[in-house]
Parts: sequence; structure tokens; C-alpha cells
Amino acid sequence: LYAAGADFVVSNASVGANILMNILEKKESIFLAEGMQVFRFPVPPSLHGATLRTSRLRSRTGGTVIALERPGEEELAVLPPPDSLLENGMSLILIGSAEQEALCRQEFR
Repeated sequence: LYAAGADFVVSNASVGANILMNILEKKESIFLAEGMQVFRFPVPPSLHGATLRTSRLRSRTGGTVIALERPGEEELAVLPPPDSLLENGMSLILIGSAEQEALCRQEFR
């Protein structure tokens, strides 16, 4: 992939296991690799009732939602579909840079 021009390559198998373990340990923000981290973000009131698609989180912040954490459920909804409904009490698990995390928190105060 590097030979094809990629600047950064992530192995889903190896990194994915580490991401999920860190999420299960309830770490607020997790450093993955240079410039990449996983962070938890409570669904803000302005997005209650929206879907991932209509929230335009990725286009607004650059962060990518990799899981949804629903209140009262022990298992995360990993790789949620775009039509997933965002509700009160849910948290988003995103992957992105520190700048994207800051933009997400600023955009959705």
C-alpha cells in the first residue's frame, strides 16, 4: 500500500483488537499511531434524532465513527451503518487526529 502512494496504513486485525480493548477499558482518548487516536464523544443534544448520515460528522470534523455505545448495553455497535439513529445517552467512538477531536468537541458543544 505504501508503494501505491499511501501515507499511512492500518492493519484492521492488529490495531482493531487494541482499539476495542482500550474502549472496553473506558479510556477517554486512545493514541493509536502517529497522529491517530480513538476518542469517545457523547451524542450532543443537537444530534438527537439524527442518523450518522444526516449528522455529517465526518464531513464536518474529519473524524470517523467506528462504534456506537448505547446506554444499558454492554456491547458496542461496531462499524454502525449510516442509518444508525443517534439518541440521548449514546456515545460515539471515533478515530481521528487530535485536531479532529478538538474540532468535534468545538463543533458540537
